Amino acid sequence: MRNSIIIFLLVFVPCFAFASDYEALESCESFFISLKSRDYGKVWNALSDKSKKTIVDDVYSEMKKTGEKVELSAIQSDFGTCSYLCRTYWDSFLERFDPDFALNDSEWSLGEQKKDYAEIILKYKNSSNPAVLKMYRENGAWRFGFTETFWTRKLFM
Repeated sequence: MRNSIIIFLLVFVPCFAFASDYEALESCESFFISLKSRDYGKVWNALSDKSKKTIVDDVYSEMKKTGEKVELSAIQSDFGTCSYLCRTYWDSFLERFDPDFALNDSEWSLGEQKKDYAEIILKYKNSSNPAVLKMYRENGAWRFGFTETFWTRKLFM
């Protein structure tokens, strides 16, 4: 009986850990595939809660600067249903970023891994410095920390 437990732990527990790691990689890749196909509903759903909040807050702030009267809840709703603002936001992003950079021109590997956090190392073929993509497990699913990965820290004076 004791040997059976040891064999189970040695064989099956690492398999579960690998499956979890694979899920983080798969979720991250799915974000870029959805972005490339302009399936912005899936793009939005692939993001961490913090990324969603940051994007909505940034859009709200920029719209307020232009004097446009808009409610934060309207922006949240727009992105949630992927209406005009959502499509405009991601279309604009794609004018400056080609998802093939990540999908076809980079090597992927796992970095740091924890229960609810994983890092995906993305090394572009012509770069010596890899990007470290942050993934978070939220409500049982891996979500891409888009703003956590790419936004620079805001400096306050």
